[in-house]
Parts: sequence; structure tokens; C-alpha cells
Amino acid sequence: MGRVIKSNFVETQKTYIIGYHEIKDENKASTKSIESMNKNGDAINKVFKEEVEKKVRVEKLEQLKLKLQNESEEIKKSANEFSDRIIETANVRAREIVESANEKIAELFQEKERQGYEKGFEEAMSKYDYMLKEAKNILDEAYSFRQEAFENAERQIINLTVECVNKIIRQKLKEDDEMVTNVVLSSIEELNARKKLTVRISRDDFEETSMLRTRILSMFPTVQDIEIKIVDSYNSGDIEIESDDGTVNASIEDQIIKLKEEFSKLFEVERKD
Repeated sequence: MGRVIKSNFVETQKTYIIGYHEIKDENKASTKSIESMNKNGDAINKVFKEEVEKKVRVEKLEQLKLKLQNESEEIKKSANEFSDRIIETANVRAREIVESANEKIAELFQEKERQGYEKGFEEAMSKYDYMLKEAKNILDEAYSFRQEAFENAERQIINLTVECVNKIIRQKLKEDDEMVTNVVLSSIEELNARKKLTVRISRDDFEETSMLRTRILSMFPTVQDIEIKIVDSYNSGDIEIESDDGTVNASIEDQIIKLKEEFSKLFEVERKD
């Protein structure tokens, strides 16, 4: 009887110890699972936050673009309305001069007819010609002023547009590390000769060149010899690419200047039409 009780006690004690280890192992596994879930959650939150920030930046750029378009239309509309008022005022003034001239001529004719002097008729015609010339001069000046006002409005629109584009690009350069890299890649893509390249960039855009070199070589397998130089005197966005075809200035500033020239050509074509 005593041996049976002792045997049961030993078995119960062993079962309890085994159960304790099982519970402890389960707690460790649960802790690791929770830590893994927290890390995954942090990564998801980081990706979500980045996507939200990108969406906000895109929305701000769209709003700035819409504002620029509205301001350009308002400037052009105001210039047209202002020039139309000038022409209308000039036309009214010219009509008044002509009407006044006709009235004075009629009076002179009546007066000279009564006097019977041929000289009076000549004086009347001379005054009539003078008034007509004065009216024509007023109209010519009005049209010249209108043309000048319209050209000034065009310059204001072009300068405002280019200035806004410049601000957008400069802001994008600060926010997007890939922008200058993409400009370099697209510029190389336009080259016919890519066997040997020398790329000069700004230190503001690249602290080191290994990543850019890897991107270029992976995208353009025909490139056999490439040298990437960081130029301390370059500003952010300054890019120069040298190949067997010559040297290409792919700088952001140079592209903005070309954009301004294209705007000027566009307004010139519209004026001729």
C-alpha cells in the first residue's frame, strides 16, 4: 500500500514539471510572435506613411499647377480688357474729332459762302485735313500702346510660368533623391554614342558615385568606359555628360531656359495667327 502511494506521488511530480516547461516554452514563442508582429506593423506603418506623404506632395504640385494656370489666364484676360478699353477710348475720341471737324467745316463753308471768298474754302479744307490727320495719329498711338501692353503681358505670363516651374523643380530636387539620377539616365538614353562616357555632377546631389555608376551600367550594357566626377563648383541640378558625340549640358537650369524660349516661340506663333 505504501509503495503504490509513493509511485503515484513521483508520477504526479514529473507531470507537473513537464507541464511547467511546456507553459514556459509557449510563453517564449508567444513573446517572439508578438515582437515579430510589432516589427511587421511598424514596417507597414512606415510604408503607409511614405505613400501618404507622396500623395500629399503630388496634390500640392497639382494645386500649384492649377493656380499657375489660373493666374496666367487672369493676366492675359486683364491685358486684353485693358487694351480693348484703350482702343474704344481712342475710337470715341477720333469720332469726336471728326464730328467736330465736320461741324466746323460746315460753319466755315457757310461763312465763306456768304463772304464769297475762295480763300476761305482753302482754309476750311486745310483745317479739315489737319483734324483728320490728328484723328489718325490718335488711332495709331492707341494701337501701338495696345500692342506694347499685350507684349508686356506676354512677358509677365512667361516669366511667371517659368518662375513657378523653377520653384516646383527645385522643391522636387530637395524631396526626390531619384530626380537627378533620372535626368542623367534620360540624357544618356538620347546619346547615339555611349561606349565611353564622362558624367559631371554636383556634390549637393551625390555624396558618392557607386550607386549612380551601377544604375548606368545596368541600364546601358553598351557602356564600356565610364567616369563620374563630382564637381564642387556645380549647383544642385547641374549635369554635364561627355561622349564621343560631344558634350551635352543636361542641367536643370539649362532646361528651364529652353522652356522659356519655347514659351516665347509659342506666343509669337499665336500673335501671327
